[in-house]
Amino acid sequence: MSAIWIFNHDAMTPYNGTLTRHYSFAKLFLDQGHDITIFTASVVHNTQKNIIEDKSLFKEETVDGVRFVYVKTYPYKDNGLTRIRNMLAFYFNLKRTARRFAKPDIIYASSPQILSLLAGIKTAKRLKLPCVCEVRDLWPESIVEYNGTSGHNPIIMMLYALERKIYHRANAIIFTMEGMYDYIVNKNWDRLVDKNKCHYINNGVDIAEFNSSITEHVIDDPDLTQPDTFKVIYCGSVRTANSIDLLVDCAAELQKRDNARNIRIFVYGDGPHRSILEQRCIDENINNIKFKGFVEKKYIPYILSKSNLNVLNYRQSSTQKYGNSSNKLFEYLAAGHPVLANIDEGRYPIISKHECGLVLKERSPESYADAVQYFSQLDDEKYLKYCENAVNTAKMFDIPVLAAKLEEVLSSCIAEFSSQK
Repeated sequence: MSAIWIFNHDAMTPYNGTLTRHYSFAKLFLDQGHDITIFTASVVHNTQKNIIEDKSLFKEETVDGVRFVYVKTYPYKDNGLTRIRNMLAFYFNLKRTARRFAKPDIIYASSPQILSLLAGIKTAKRLKLPCVCEVRDLWPESIVEYNGTSGHNPIIMMLYALERKIYHRANAIIFTMEGMYDYIVNKNWDRLVDKNKCHYINNGVDIAEFNSSITEHVIDDPDLTQPDTFKVIYCGSVRTANSIDLLVDCAAELQKRDNARNIRIFVYGDGPHRSILEQRCIDENINNIKFKGFVEKKYIPYILSKSNLNVLNYRQSSTQKYGNSSNKLFEYLAAGHPVLANIDEGRYPIISKHECGLVLKERSPESYADAVQYFSQLDDEKYLKYCENAVNTAKMFDIPVLAAKLEEVLSSCIAEFSSQK
């Protein structure tokens, strides 16, 4: 049995959010006899809910046997100064909070917030134990790509230097994208970062939990039960990075085609571009796409179970060439329906490799519409083959499978560290 600390600024329980990767891992680790503590921010990600409303440094809670320690942070809005304050508060208060607990055997620190990784490295050094760093998003590379910030910005350059330092000092690194070591090579950091200490464990999906939710959490939505409608579904944020305007373009193109009148596109999710796109649909009389707004995560499995085609949509980015770790992709696969994506799968494909959908090379409205119609007009045998491939691919990324890989990495790291004492 090992005592494991998990540092993750955005870790959530199923009862307060959707980022439940480490909660799921922790539950399985408990079954193996490990002692697990998750340290996370008191402000629930992308909400104004603060679990600590007084001046307490931290608050403990046990959820389904998993011990959570909420570290005092402050509410934030968007990606401005208030979010920076939130991250800094978590970093400094986490280091203070950790001193109040008995020493573990290992620290498992997870991004995207790079300060969580730094806190893991520094705390592990103080306690003289190993630290495994998990990189689920490339910071600051994603900031440069999606926000248009210059890579020569002094703050960005400082973050790159910090990132390199973390990779160098971590006892092991877990990447959720298969090709992320290519990123290290491209940065000329491979002399500092041994490839042998890098491991690939994607985000995945808990298939058993997903299937249970389909029957346990049913949403009343008549659009999902129309038998003569070919339902194209997108679930996720409606913001610039997701290029939902391309789905509106696709809908407009399909509306022009007489042989596509049975196709409807449904967007489940919210974000800053939703109202803009809804107004565009009104202005241009595009009526074959509906914006459904925010729905609780528990209803997503049922919604996806009623789809005929799921859409994975992102704005083009050079980071896509390192692989795909989108949470929604694995939910789409678990639903057992084909996936239509516009991403660059590069050298590390999932969708095209396992033939569970199509990846568009051409991003025009016409190509989108052609692809949607291709699936809507498939004969049963070919369509069901896509569905079968989707289910089989999801099994490769089932949470228990990924947890076993993670446990092996952590155990090996503890053993190697102990042998060097």
